[in-house]
Amino acid sequence: MTPDDVPDGPLCIDTDVFSLVFTKKGRYGDFLPLIEGRVLAVSFAVVAELRAGAIKSGWGRTPA
Repeated sequence: MTPDDVPDGPLCIDTDVFSLVFTKKGRYGDFLPLIEGRVLAVSFAVVAELRAGAIKSGWGRTPA
């Protein structure tokens, strides 16, 4: 797949792509040409997965 194969407009990315690009690990560089300069979106399921991972990893404040 090349950047020309990706239609114009916002691009919805999944948890794996978000995580690789955010952490700059693994094959994240493979995705950069496809997402650079694009409006990115994530689904509510991706938000939930990312939140669950953050809680499991102990990120953020400790709940009262």
